[in-house]
Formats: sequence, structure tokens, C-alpha cells
Amino acid sequence: MLMNETQKDVLQEVANMGVGSASIQLSELLNNEVVMGLPNVEILDHGLTSTMISSNPDEKMGVVVQDLTGGMNGKAHFALISNESSLLVSSFLDSSPLVNDGDVDTGFYEQEALEEIGNIVISSCISEFADQLGNEVGLGIPYFIEGSFSDIFCEEKGAKQTALVIKTMMSVAEKNIKGMIIIMLTMKSTESLLSSINKLIESMEEEIND
Repeated sequence: MLMNETQKDVLQEVANMGVGSASIQLSELLNNEVVMGLPNVEILDHGLTSTMISSNPDEKMGVVVQDLTGGMNGKAHFALISNESSLLVSSFLDSSPLVNDGDVDTGFYEQEALEEIGNIVISSCISEFADQLGNEVGLGIPYFIEGSFSDIFCEEKGAKQTALVIKTMMSVAEKNIKGMIIIMLTMKSTESLLSSINKLIESMEEEIND
């Protein structure tokens, strides 16, 4: 789905505020500086997602998922290549005095750690979209899944959806981790999102002209 440059700039700026907020919260959670780079934002047709986002659709991914309701209806995903999700989890576990006492099986905490991290990233971005675009959005309880990119994001028959894709690089304790926020939206929600962006652009232009 094509966006004009102005729409893309607005989406990218809102996404940047979202990842900036997530960086602050993750830094506090991990007790270590987390930097999330300037995100790249695209809106893609669902059927193009696997080939346009990942150079290896069969690569194993770790994904945190949350259902969206209200102004953005669909599912939000925080996706990491499995080996990079392990790097992120290790930073989380290293910061936990409970895990570091030597008597706890760290494997027990890995899924919960990813769900917590994913929840922070997703909720920060969704909150910015909701606030800036004037939409009320409900977030479901996060859950974790693993599988290949193509399996997780396979197109459901008869489902007409688009993917709002936000790619960013995370730096945690000198480790660089590529992360993606992939928001699968119904066509109606996508149209509503673009309409809200257009209204925001019009409002900004009116302020400039006054």
C-alpha cells in the first residue's frame, strides 16, 4: 500500500517518539542504557510481508504478540531473530538479582522476560499512535510464540490485512540487536489510520499558515 512522503514522514516521527519512550523504559528495566535507532516505517500488503521484510522467511523468530482493539484493530508483534532474542534476554536476566543468585533456572524466566520487553516496546509505540492520531486503542495480554517468519505471518485465506512495519536497531550493553514491530491491521483500520494522519497533516499545515 503506497503512502506519500508526507504521510510516511508523519508515521516515522510518531514511531520515533514511540521507540524513544520504549528506550527510556527499557533502560530503567534493564538497569543499562538502551538506545533504539531511528525507525524505518512502511505499510505493506499482507501477502508481501514475508518477502519484503525478511531476506530469509524460513529463519526462526521469537515474537511477542498483543491483540489490538478499538481504533487499531488487529495484532501487534515485536519480532526478533531467535539468536538475537537470546542476546536481549541475557541482558534482562543479567540485571535481575533473583536470577543471579545462582540457584534459579534462568530458562524459567526467558519467556516472561521477552513478554515484558515486547510489551514495553509495543505499548510505547501504540500509545504514541493513539495519542498523536486521536485514536483509542486497547491492548491485550502479551504472549510469546516461536517459528519461521513465513509461518507466523502466513496470510489467512480471505483475510484482507495490511502490515505496518517499523524496523529499528537496538543497542543494549554494546550489543546490537535488530528488532521489528509488525502491526497487522484490518483494511478498515488502515484506512482509518491514514485518514487520521491526513487530519494531523492538515492541522500542522494550518498552524504553519496562521
